[in-house]
Amino acid sequence: MSRGVPPIGFDYELSEIVQMQGVGLLSLKSALSRMPDRVAATGMLFREVGKDPSFFDAAQIEALVAKHREELTAGNSDGHREADEMDV
Repeated sequence: MSRGVPPIGFDYELSEIVQMQGVGLLSLKSALSRMPDRVAATGMLFREVGKDPSFFDAAQIEALVAKHREELTAGNSDGHREADEMDV
């Protein structure tokens, strides 16, 4: 079943730093790489003060993952997503 990707009506950079619950600070690209296929309704990524929107909600996260899926999974075998650059 294919779902349409909702439009993303805000500015963002994959390199910007976000706060991910249970993980801490990391790039948006790394945070998106860690997301499950279905983001929980309460899933959020918090952004720097002054950014609009101030956080990405579950629907926005799913839209970002869908838009950048090819880039996020490049070079990874099926079912494996790129680890964060801070992982040890």
